Amino acid sequence: MKKVTTPYRPYLREILKLLGGLVALFVVAGIVAFNWDGVEFQYNKLFCISVAANAQETEEEIIELIKTEYMEYIEDFIARDFEAVATHFQVPTMFRAPSLTVVTSHQEIAQRYANNPIQEGYEYTTADRLDVHKLSQDVYYADVDFRRYNDSDEVILQSRSIYFFSKDTGSWKMFYMNGPTN
Repeated sequence: MKKVTTPYRPYLREILKLLGGLVALFVVAGIVAFNWDGVEFQYNKLFCISVAANAQETEEEIIELIKTEYMEYIEDFIARDFEAVATHFQVPTMFRAPSLTVVTSHQEIAQRYANNPIQEGYEYTTADRLDVHKLSQDVYYADVDFRRYNDSDEVILQSRSIYFFSKDTGSWKMFYMNGPTN
């Protein structure tokens, strides 16, 4: 068998440092030897290179990603763009209020928002408090105090909601909502 060395060997260490927690799966017609000095193929036919990125995020980075996701959800809610609202959830999703409901598609989520009445005169929402907490490596929750206002900037609802997030779909999305409470 002929031994083939990648031409990228001098740069591999730097590439791996840049990629952080990147996991690469190489499927070849032979044995792959992978080390810090380079990649050597025992056989010269490479059938597939599949790369799955799941770089390790710090807890602080995850919290910021979740806060950003939540605020984008609020922007879509204010715009009454319920198709966009649905994209902030993974499915299946559970809603606690007014009663426990499980939805299994983004279309059902959009319909739920479109069919649930918003307070008379509703204009916009502000988050007065947005605290994100880690429950486990894969689950975080956002504890939110918020207010809804009318077009005269008068408070028409002051409430609290809890949103659970996970990264099952590749990005941090909601999978459970408890609220609003009032």
